[in-house]
Amino acid sequence: MKVLDTSSVIAFYDELADPALLLAWTSIGHELCLPRQVFNEIGNCDRTHKLVNPDIANGKIRILDLIDGLTLSALSKRYPYLGQGEISVIATGIHLMGSARYFCVLDDRKARDVAMKLNLPVVGTVGLLDKLVDKGHLDVSRRNECLRQLRSCGFRLGQEIRDR
Repeated sequence: MKVLDTSSVIAFYDELADPALLLAWTSIGHELCLPRQVFNEIGNCDRTHKLVNPDIANGKIRILDLIDGLTLSALSKRYPYLGQGEISVIATGIHLMGSARYFCVLDDRKARDVAMKLNLPVVGTVGLLDKLVDKGHLDVSRRNECLRQLRSCGFRLGQEIRDR
Protein backbone atom coordinates (compact mmCIF):
# COMPACT_ATOMS: atom_id res chain seq x y z
CA MET A 1 0.00 0.00 0.00
CA LYS A 2 1.21 3.48 -0.88
CA VAL A 3 -0.31 6.27 1.25
CA LEU A 4 0.06 9.30 -1.01
CA ASP A 5 0.55 12.95 -0.12
CA THR A 6 -0.68 15.75 -2.35
CA SER A 7 2.71 16.49 -3.94
CA SER A 8 3.10 13.01 -5.40
CA VAL A 9 -0.39 13.06 -6.91
CA ILE A 10 0.24 16.48 -8.46
CA ALA A 11 3.63 15.29 -9.73
CA PHE A 12 2.25 12.27 -11.60
CA TYR A 13 -1.09 13.64 -12.74
CA ASP A 14 -0.26 17.25 -13.52
CA GLU A 15 3.46 17.95 -13.75
CA LEU A 16 4.45 14.72 -15.51
CA ALA A 17 1.01 14.32 -17.10
CA ASP A 18 1.54 10.57 -16.82
CA PRO A 19 -0.68 9.00 -14.16
CA ALA A 20 0.06 5.59 -15.70
CA LEU A 21 3.46 5.77 -13.98
CA LEU A 22 1.80 5.99 -10.58
CA LEU A 23 -0.92 3.50 -11.49
CA ALA A 24 1.77 1.00 -12.52
CA TRP A 25 2.00 0.22 -8.81
CA THR A 26 -1.49 -1.26 -8.91
CA SER A 27 -0.46 -3.63 -11.71
CA ILE A 28 2.24 -5.08 -9.46
CA GLY A 29 -0.08 -5.62 -6.51
CA HIS A 30 0.12 -2.37 -4.55
CA GLU A 31 -2.85 -0.35 -3.41
CA LEU A 32 -2.78 3.43 -3.86
CA CYS A 33 -4.52 5.36 -1.09
CA LEU A 34 -5.26 8.97 -0.22
CA PRO A 35 -6.15 10.04 3.28
CA ARG A 36 -9.36 12.11 3.18
CA GLN A 37 -7.36 15.26 4.04
CA VAL A 38 -5.09 14.76 1.01
CA PHE A 39 -8.14 14.26 -1.19
CA ASN A 40 -9.52 17.55 0.19
CA GLU A 41 -6.22 19.34 -0.56
CA ILE A 42 -6.29 18.01 -4.11
CA GLY A 43 -9.79 19.47 -4.38
CA ASN A 44 -8.14 22.90 -4.13
CA CYS A 45 -6.16 22.15 -7.32
CA ASP A 46 -8.90 22.11 -9.94
CA ARG A 47 -6.81 20.63 -12.74
CA THR A 48 -5.33 17.80 -10.67
CA HIS A 49 -8.69 17.11 -9.04
CA LYS A 50 -10.33 16.64 -12.45
CA LEU A 51 -7.52 14.37 -13.60
CA VAL A 52 -7.44 12.10 -10.53
CA ASN A 53 -11.20 11.82 -9.94
CA PRO A 54 -11.82 9.16 -12.63
CA ASP A 55 -9.16 6.92 -11.07
CA ILE A 56 -10.77 7.36 -7.68
CA ALA A 57 -14.21 6.65 -9.13
CA ASN A 58 -13.05 3.42 -10.80
CA GLY A 59 -11.24 2.22 -7.66
CA LYS A 60 -7.65 2.57 -8.84
CA ILE A 61 -7.04 4.97 -5.95
CA ARG A 62 -8.87 4.57 -2.65
CA ILE A 63 -9.84 7.31 -0.20
CA LEU A 64 -9.05 6.42 3.43
CA ASP A 65 -11.06 7.65 6.39
CA LEU A 66 -8.96 6.04 9.11
CA ILE A 67 -7.90 9.05 11.15
CA ASP A 68 -9.93 10.73 13.86
CA GLY A 69 -9.86 14.45 14.50
CA LEU A 70 -8.09 14.08 17.85
CA THR A 71 -5.12 12.31 16.28
CA LEU A 72 -4.86 14.94 13.55
CA SER A 73 -5.13 17.74 16.08
CA ALA A 74 -2.46 16.23 18.33
CA LEU A 75 -0.03 15.74 15.43
CA SER A 76 -0.80 19.23 14.08
CA LYS A 77 0.04 20.75 17.47
CA ARG A 78 3.21 18.72 17.77
CA TYR A 79 4.34 19.47 14.20
CA PRO A 80 2.75 22.85 13.35
CA TYR A 81 5.11 23.35 10.39
CA LEU A 82 3.52 20.45 8.46
CA GLY A 83 0.44 20.72 6.26
CA GLN A 84 -2.77 18.79 6.88
CA GLY A 85 -2.05 16.41 4.01
CA GLU A 86 1.36 15.53 5.38
CA ILE A 87 -0.05 15.17 8.90
CA SER A 88 -2.77 12.85 7.59
CA VAL A 89 -0.25 10.65 5.74
CA ILE A 90 1.84 10.36 8.91
CA ALA A 91 -1.26 9.70 11.05
CA THR A 92 -2.36 7.01 8.59
CA GLY A 93 1.10 5.45 8.79
CA ILE A 94 0.88 5.37 12.58
CA HIS A 95 -2.58 3.80 12.33
CA LEU A 96 -1.34 1.11 9.93
CA MET A 97 1.79 0.21 11.93
CA GLY A 98 2.01 -3.51 12.41
CA SER A 99 -1.18 -4.27 10.52
CA ALA A 100 -0.27 -3.71 6.89
CA ARG A 101 2.70 -3.39 4.56
CA TYR A 102 2.73 0.23 3.43
CA PHE A 103 4.84 3.27 2.61
CA CYS A 104 4.12 6.89 3.42
CA VAL A 105 4.77 8.78 0.18
CA LEU A 106 6.09 12.16 1.30
CA ASP A 107 8.25 14.63 -0.62
CA ASP A 108 8.60 17.43 1.92
CA ARG A 109 11.91 17.06 3.81
CA LYS A 110 10.44 18.07 7.20
CA ALA A 111 7.53 15.64 6.79
CA ARG A 112 9.91 12.84 5.81
CA ASP A 113 12.09 13.58 8.84
CA VAL A 114 9.07 13.40 11.18
CA ALA A 115 7.88 10.15 9.59
CA MET A 116 11.33 8.57 9.88
CA LYS A 117 11.62 9.75 13.49
CA LEU A 118 8.35 7.88 14.13
CA ASN A 119 9.81 4.76 12.40
CA LEU A 120 7.38 4.92 9.50
CA PRO A 121 8.43 3.55 6.10
CA VAL A 122 8.90 6.51 3.77
CA VAL A 123 9.43 6.97 0.07
CA GLY A 124 9.05 10.01 -2.17
CA THR A 125 7.97 10.60 -5.74
CA VAL A 126 11.51 9.99 -7.01
CA GLY A 127 11.74 6.85 -4.90
CA LEU A 128 8.58 5.54 -6.53
CA LEU A 129 10.15 6.13 -9.94
CA ASP A 130 13.41 4.48 -8.87
CA LYS A 131 11.62 1.42 -7.52
CA LEU A 132 9.66 1.11 -10.79
CA VAL A 133 13.02 1.07 -12.61
CA ASP A 134 14.32 -1.59 -10.22
CA LYS A 135 11.21 -3.71 -10.82
CA GLY A 136 11.53 -3.39 -14.61
CA HIS A 137 8.36 -1.31 -15.08
CA LEU A 138 10.14 1.89 -16.12
CA ASP A 139 13.29 2.38 -18.15
CA VAL A 140 16.13 4.56 -16.90
CA SER A 141 15.88 7.08 -19.72
CA ARG A 142 12.18 7.72 -18.95
CA ARG A 143 13.01 8.07 -15.24
CA ASN A 144 15.68 10.65 -16.07
CA GLU A 145 13.25 12.51 -18.33
CA CYS A 146 10.73 12.56 -15.46
CA LEU A 147 13.34 14.17 -13.22
CA ARG A 148 14.01 16.85 -15.84
CA GLN A 149 10.27 17.50 -16.20
CA LEU A 150 9.80 17.75 -12.44
CA ARG A 151 12.72 20.17 -12.10
CA SER A 152 11.37 22.34 -14.92
CA CYS A 153 8.02 22.55 -13.10
CA GLY A 154 9.72 23.74 -9.93
CA PHE A 155 9.36 20.42 -8.09
CA ARG A 156 12.03 20.49 -5.39
CA LEU A 157 14.50 17.67 -5.76
CA GLY A 158 17.44 17.19 -3.43
CA GLN A 159 20.88 17.88 -4.84
CA GLU A 160 21.73 14.20 -4.30
CA ILE A 161 19.11 13.15 -6.87
CA ARG A 162 20.81 12.64 -10.19
CA ASP A 163 20.31 10.84 -13.46
CA ARG A 164 21.09 7.16 -13.32
